[in-house]
Formats: sequence, C-alpha cells, structure tokens
Amino acid sequence: MKKVYLISEKTIKTYSLVNNNVDGKYISIAIQATQDIDLQTLIGEALVRKLCSMVEDDTIINNEDYKLLLDEYITPYMIWKVMSSIQIGLNYKMV
Repeated sequence: MKKVYLISEKTIKTYSLVNNNVDGKYISIAIQATQDIDLQTLIGEALVRKLCSMVEDDTIINNEDYKLLLDEYITPYMIWKVMSSIQIGLNYKMV
C-alpha cells in the first residue's frame, strides 16, 4: 500500500526552520509519525483516510471544504508538529 502524505518535504523546508540540507528520510519519517499519531488522534482516523484518498487521486482540488481544511488548518499544524518532532531524530541519530 502506497503511503500518502498530506504535506510534502518541500513544504516543510519552505515554511519552517528545517534547512534544505536535512535529509529527506528524516523528514518523511517525521511526517508519517505526525500524520499517523498526532493528526489522527486530533481529527480521527476516518477523516485522515478521506483526506489521504482525496490527495492521492487529486479530487481534493474539486472539493472546497476539504481543500480549505487541508490548506488552512492541517498544513500549518503539520508544519509545526513535524518541525518539533524531527528535532530528536536529527540530534540523536540512531546508528
């Protein structure tokens, strides 16, 4: 099953304090954890699945309500949550 992210690595690097030199694997892990744990707890599994399916098949563009929810509320939340959760992984790399 393909993993769908509600926010991209590029968005994280553009709108947060995470620099371009941060490896994408650390960002993708933080995005997945934030989406699967924090966001899902906040808005519910059903809504996260609905948003992921709409992002995957590009139908979110045609739905103003879900697009507004994603752009104005979920994206800023995910940016800051990913930025805060990536700190431990970047500072204490498990090798």
